[in-house]
Amino acid sequence: MTNKKLKEYIINCCENHIAIPKPESGHVFIEKIGTTKIVETEKEGFQYSENRKYVPFETLFLCYKELLVSGELKTEWFKKTFPNEYKGRPCNFTTIGGVFELLNIATYKSRGVYIKK
Repeated sequence: MTNKKLKEYIINCCENHIAIPKPESGHVFIEKIGTTKIVETEKEGFQYSENRKYVPFETLFLCYKELLVSGELKTEWFKKTFPNEYKGRPCNFTTIGGVFELLNIATYKSRGVYIKK
C-alpha cells in the first residue's frame, strides 16, 4: 500500500464516520483532516476524538514502513522515533494500530505490540 492510499483511507474513514478500534478504550472517530504544529513545524494529518488528538500523516507513514520492515509495531519504537509526539499524545500509537487493524494489515497482539498479518 502506498502512502497516498493510506491517506485516502484516512480521508474515507473521516467522511464515512468509520470507528477506529482501540484495545482498551473501545474506539475513536476521525474528526477532521488538517494541519497541526509539532515543535514549531506544521504537519498535515488527522484529528481524532473530541480531545483534539492529532496524528501527522508522516507519523502514520513511518509506522507503516516499520510494520512492513520489522513485522511489528511496538510502543518502544514509537516512543524512540517520535519522542515529542509520544510525550504529548502517547495514545496515537493505538490509534495508528487501529487503522492498521481496519486495513487488515496488522493485529493487536498485546499491550504496546501490533504484528503484521
